[in-house]
Amino acid sequence: MSILDSIAIGIITAPREIPTLPHSVRSLRKYLPEGWLNIFSEPGAVEVDGGAINVFIHRHKQGALRNYDLALSYILERSGKPYIWVTEDDYLYNADIEQRLKEAVEYDKEFGYFNLFTNSNNPILGNQTDKGWLHLDLGWPDAWGVSYLFRREIVLRIRQDEFYRECLTTHDRNIDAVVSETLKRMGLAMFYHNPSPSCTFGITSTLGHACKTDGLNFKL
Repeated sequence: MSILDSIAIGIITAPREIPTLPHSVRSLRKYLPEGWLNIFSEPGAVEVDGGAINVFIHRHKQGALRNYDLALSYILERSGKPYIWVTEDDYLYNADIEQRLKEAVEYDKEFGYFNLFTNSNNPILGNQTDKGWLHLDLGWPDAWGVSYLFRREIVLRIRQDEFYRECLTTHDRNIDAVVSETLKRMGLAMFYHNPSPSCTFGITSTLGHACKTDGLNFKL
């Protein structure tokens, strides 16, 4: 039985000066070759060839936060899997990713999310010396990086939350801040792993500014 039998996967993407989506998909497939990938693209973003991939291209620009919300909505409607993992298009993974997903799925207490990316440039996370899953309830603006694994029922609660719904009308970005602040207000735990099972390699972010980030103690 594959861990992906219980996880529905979404990837959000948008145009970049140097596309990262094809490389991220290849990296994910290297360690998780099974399971469907649902890709949600802003207009003009690069398409990806390959099997077991659904690509949805919006006719009109949505903004990062609304694209993320549409990904959650689609997966809720089309998949009955108990876990939902929606990530961004610029992650490179290592061989630990499958084990980290298994640990998250096997966690038997209520939680908000398990983040499959831990940003070493975040002042709060970068100073961590403890290993393993770290319980860090980071709200706005301390949460950096979006690779969240949720239980299905938590996604339903997030999308019905008043603060989250308001942010959808006032923000077109800040996925990490909005989702994490929503969960913090709900009193739900958020987990980050040291070392990170992924790193980012986007040279130009989907929001249009230069970036160079890395996963905490990440190694291929």
